[in-house]
Amino acid sequence: MRRIVLPLLIVLGACRTQPKDDDTLGIVEDTGALSGDTDGDGLTGADDCDELDASVHVGAEELCDGVDNDCDGEIDEGVRTTWYRDTDGDGFGDPTNTLEACEPGEGMSSNGSDCNDGNAAVYPGADELCNGIDDNCDGAIDEGGLDTFYRDADGDGHGVPDDSITGCDEVDGYARLDDDCNDADATISPSAEEVCNAEDDDCDGDIDEGVTTIYYADADLDGYGDSAHSTESCDLPPGHAETAGDCDDTDSAVHPAATEVCNAIDDDCDTLIDDADPGLDTTTASTWYADLDSDGYGDPASAVSTCDQPSNTVADATDCDDTDSAVHPAATEVCNTIDDDCDTLVDDDDPGLDTSTATTWANDADGDGYGSATASTLACVQPSGTVTDTTDCDDTDSAVHPAATEVCNAIDDDCDTLIDDDDPGLDTSTASTWYTDADLDGYGDAASTTVACDAPSGSVSDDTDCDDTNDDVNPGATEQCDGIDGDCDGTLSWLEADDDGDGLFACEEAVWLRTDSASNNDPTLSGTYGSSNAAALLTAEGITISTARLATDGLTSSWLDDVGVLVMVGTAADGPLTTTQAADLEAWVDAGGSLVYVGYHHNQDECDQVDSLPAAWGIACDRASVGSVWSGTVTTFTTHPLTTGLSSIVGAGGEYWTVSSPATAVATYSGWPILVSVEPGQGRVIALADEWPFYDAGTGSADISMGDNETMVDNMWTRATDLPLE
Repeated sequence: MRRIVLPLLIVLGACRTQPKDDDTLGIVEDTGALSGDTDGDGLTGADDCDELDASVHVGAEELCDGVDNDCDGEIDEGVRTTWYRDTDGDGFGDPTNTLEACEPGEGMSSNGSDCNDGNAAVYPGADELCNGIDDNCDGAIDEGGLDTFYRDADGDGHGVPDDSITGCDEVDGYARLDDDCNDADATISPSAEEVCNAEDDDCDGDIDEGVTTIYYADADLDGYGDSAHSTESCDLPPGHAETAGDCDDTDSAVHPAATEVCNAIDDDCDTLIDDADPGLDTTTASTWYADLDSDGYGDPASAVSTCDQPSNTVADATDCDDTDSAVHPAATEVCNTIDDDCDTLVDDDDPGLDTSTATTWANDADGDGYGSATASTLACVQPSGTVTDTTDCDDTDSAVHPAATEVCNAIDDDCDTLIDDDDPGLDTSTASTWYTDADLDGYGDAASTTVACDAPSGSVSDDTDCDDTNDDVNPGATEQCDGIDGDCDGTLSWLEADDDGDGLFACEEAVWLRTDSASNNDPTLSGTYGSSNAAALLTAEGITISTARLATDGLTSSWLDDVGVLVMVGTAADGPLTTTQAADLEAWVDAGGSLVYVGYHHNQDECDQVDSLPAAWGIACDRASVGSVWSGTVTTFTTHPLTTGLSSIVGAGGEYWTVSSPATAVATYSGWPILVSVEPGQGRVIALADEWPFYDAGTGSADISMGDNETMVDNMWTRATDLPLE
């Protein structure tokens, strides 16, 4: 295996030249002894105690920043501020707890006037509360006066004026008001409402003012009283009602709120009785129906609800024709276009029809005018789909009847018991033309025909076989490399031509084009670096291999026309392809040729060869990596016919390539394309970035061989020889 050492050595050397940065150690140096005015402030020596900071020197203004700005040996002298501890966080500090510093720090304040630093509610300017505390730090407690409260024994919020106390807060049993007229009863106070109870409830000096009610005697206790007998009282007396107007105080069902019902009584006290009362509850009345034909059945459209039955009415409401005494629910339905029994169904629609009055009709389900002898219907009116004829042999098909013409359909169309080809009356215009298929490949001979309903033995409906003696030749066949029009399309691919007269079609020939004189990748050699084993897999595909040399034989369109597969080893010893050669190669692949390109890594100028391939294929050398090779085992694959069955590609190392559309890398190593597929036009390009997998088995430096990569090489040949012969 080859290894690359030089680039690593260069990197390591570069790393050793990096200087060490002393600042990363966190050391602050005294720079006053530095010679010269390093910081450019015009002072040196003892006049400048920090030659790295131009703002530090004798005579500079001392700042509160933790630095000896004026070089007098003291830090922050005369510029610190007095801060006060603010424990309760109310913004005012304890004047007895101070700190001299540049910045206040957490829990400090610049104001030192708090009189209680343990209570955030106590500070200068706070509201003074009646709480026994000097809330605003003014030296006085609860200044501003106290409230007066009055004895409130019944707890109704109103106290008595002759019993009071003073204080900050209201005391239980005392109130702020002093206007209660009865402090022993919580229901009596200026806030209460006057009720009818013989008491001065609202303390206004009057008793039960405006709250008495007139009540009426209610002997039947129906909630309505006799207006002739009344009394005034605070509460409803027994046997009385709040509302008057009862017209019969002996009957609790009779009163102004009652509903008039059919009972010969003035139930609602409006002087109107039963049918005479427009407020009658008709649900208590009876419904009566006119019976003009006197058949005992009434007309439902002439209903009337009354307490008493009117003349010429009945309680029944089922007559559907009150002008005909023969029509009523108890009558029998007959064929007469009348709903005799009043069930809304007339004649044939009525399952109760007396069928002795109906007619017999033969079914004509298919509507062809011919009826079934086995299916008939009894009906008043001829049903749809019935006739008097009974000679139809298939009443489900309107095309089948005695007057029909026999056609090819596997049916006895004319009801004569003979079907299709067996019927001498067959309309042969409905038959099909069948073509002899002598080779039984499913495709028939257009010159050999039979007219019949059904295909005769050995015949098919297709007439496109161009050779009915060979079952491998038909429009559905795959074109083979044999010079025969196997798919019957009338054409042959140039790949099935023998233009050079060597007895081989182009699709049977491969040229192994070498680009140097070395033994590497010589298909005729069986030595360590020869490729006879790889070439043997190609000949196993039925391909004859010839060899050529780019320097002496060139690469011309004339011999490319006689080649189906071109194997090209990508060294640059014979020079890169010319523009004409690249154009001829591109045109040949577009027309259906297959190129297998094998990269070669030893030369410094290998990019010249791969970069001379047609640019349209999208394969290029990475010139930044010229002189370097990748090295290792490839295990990264894309699903593709070229990678079928592969788990790895064992390789010693090859060229660094880049690919772009239409090229596709189907195997990569650390992101570098190793096995590439391009399919421009009708042909294919298969490119491998390393020649080692094509070598015969070897030892030593040649320990990677075709034997390790036989599956991949076989996939490449299979793909390359799958030529587009269509």
